[in-house]
Amino acid sequence: MKNTKVIGASIALGLLAFTLPLWMGSRSVYGLDVRSRPWHLLGGRLSASNPLGQAFVFEGEGLSRVEVALSAVGGGPEGDVLFELREGDSEGPLLRTTSARLDGLSYDPGTFVAFDFKPLTRAESGSGEFHLRLMPLADRRELSASPWLRSEQMVGLAQSVAGEFEGRECRGRFFSRFGELAGLAVAVKRVPADSRPTLILRAIDSETGLPRAGAALRTSEALQASELRAGHLIFDFESIENSRYRDYALSLNLPEGAELSSPQNSIWIPLHGDIGEQDSKGEGLSGSEGLRGFYRGNQVQPKLNWIMRAKGKVDGRAALVQFAGEHSLSVVSAILLWLGAVIGVLVALATGRTASNPD
Repeated sequence: MKNTKVIGASIALGLLAFTLPLWMGSRSVYGLDVRSRPWHLLGGRLSASNPLGQAFVFEGEGLSRVEVALSAVGGGPEGDVLFELREGDSEGPLLRTTSARLDGLSYDPGTFVAFDFKPLTRAESGSGEFHLRLMPLADRRELSASPWLRSEQMVGLAQSVAGEFEGRECRGRFFSRFGELAGLAVAVKRVPADSRPTLILRAIDSETGLPRAGAALRTSEALQASELRAGHLIFDFESIENSRYRDYALSLNLPEGAELSSPQNSIWIPLHGDIGEQDSKGEGLSGSEGLRGFYRGNQVQPKLNWIMRAKGKVDGRAALVQFAGEHSLSVVSAILLWLGAVIGVLVALATGRTASNPD
């Protein structure tokens, strides 16, 4: 009788282990989950005249929830934000709309705002390529909120840069702590549409301490087809080898009407290619291959993406992996229990044979 109970329990646990992936396939899980740390770059204030968007891929069915990392920016109105989900690109068929309240949004990194909607059908899921857009709801012109961005490049810690940063022609000196400097970003209050802010980098002569004469080391234009407000102006350029612990003279030419966020204390964020440094790819990054570019208006910036999550139904194995990660202690306990039951069955069978066949 005792052996029968042990065998029955083992069979039940075995069936549970077999059916768990099938059951997990019916659960909504994160098919796209980008949680890069630290967060430094902001995409700009949400505006009715200049909506912000993100292209992404979700490999699964029943997409029903998108979470976007948002930050409060400056003062200004708070309220409801409109969420639009389209198939394909920014001009594709509209699939879902919903909204969320942004009152009390934090300045600190780490806040995700959730947008829930009716799950997409298999036909609506199509190729799995989507475009989402955020903008103020109703009659509000703009909201005091911005999405957090991640870059294809590593993102270093912000640095204060000495120099003169008021007016249209700004100059300063930047000290690089990275061996492959590949870009610089600076916070701005406003950059008008259809403008071409330009950054020029020159090497510093170690003997004279002055910028070297001749051609610039790097020149980068940050083409702004749409207005940028309360975000980061990002200049990409070909990486500079052996740039660690070197000084560079920078010249920033701004268009009429542009204004930096803090000209008296200019803060710049380096982009670099030094693997292993503290950067935006160092922690909790998964599913980032599903990101397809950040949109400001109709202008796409493929090297920048939102920090976001997308939730729906994915295949049972992927769901099981995510469940195991979120409930690792329970999963390990269940595995040990199952192994214990199997060992118990083997012992019970061996004991039964010994009892029925005495020497």
